[in-house]
Amino acid sequence: MITYKPLIKLLKDRGVSIYKLQEVMKNQHLRVTLNNGKYITLETLDTLCRILNCNVQDIIQYENGERVIKDIPAKVYVQVDWPK
Repeated sequence: MITYKPLIKLLKDRGVSIYKLQEVMKNQHLRVTLNNGKYITLETLDTLCRILNCNVQDIIQYENGERVIKDIPAKVYVQVDWPK
C-alpha cells in the first residue's frame, strides 16, 4: 500500500499546510486526494518533488500489506543477459 506519510511529515516540518500546497499547485483536488489515500499521477508526483525540492521517497512510501497472491514468493530474482 502506498501512503503519503512522508509528505505529511515534510509539510509539518516545513510549516506548510496542504491547503497552501494545493493553492501553489493550482490543484483543487489535491487535499481530498491525499487525505483519502487516493493515487496521484506521476506528473503530480513530479510537480510535488519540484515544488518542495525533494525526492520521491520524501512524498510517498510503500507499506507492506497482505499479499493477494499467496503462491508467489516474496522475492523473485530474474537474471537478464543483455546483448553486448
